Amino acid sequence: MSHEYPNLTPVKHKKEGYTGWIDGITKIEELFTGARDSGWQYRIYLPNGKRKVAPQEDLEHYFGLKGCPPRELLDRYVHAAEGESDLHALGYNLTGLNSEERRKLLVYCAIPMLGCEQVLKSLCDILWRKVRRRQQEKIDRYRNALEQWSNDLDFVLTRESVQTVTLSPELLNYIKAVREHLEEYADIRGNVSSNNT
Repeated sequence: MSHEYPNLTPVKHKKEGYTGWIDGITKIEELFTGARDSGWQYRIYLPNGKRKVAPQEDLEHYFGLKGCPPRELLDRYVHAAEGESDLHALGYNLTGLNSEERRKLLVYCAIPMLGCEQVLKSLCDILWRKVRRRQQEKIDRYRNALEQWSNDLDFVLTRESVQTVTLSPELLNYIKAVREHLEEYADIRGNVSSNNT
């Protein structure tokens, strides 16, 4: 069985009702709770600092834990640098994550913790830094990355939970400007074009 939830995902135990964040896995069967037919179970870090262990089928993604996990937990998985985006601080990056892993991180961690508006703004910030000056050499150097970030932006924009009518006019204008630059100077057309925002 593959791991459904990435580290730092907010979860709720279906039967016991406790909430917390995914804090890796354990393979020590003596700690297992519930079903024991898998070779691992999730460790869950609770808001009070205590820890629990549970199988994947006993957990569900939980949107009620607002804000980021405690610094002690974040430090285990994220090596934050001063001035980095909140999205990057949660572990979002192209070099260490494939598209499926990035999308899981966006759905299970970033959107619940930061909100759609902040995630979209962060993705736009990343793209804007590369295309705003229209420097073709820079655009060519980052073309693959620009396509991946653009795909992630589309992914978030097309989520059922994202209602573009609830997004601020400033963000919608920002998304439109980023899309126009991507289309005009990098010839990158996403699923959501500048005309759709």
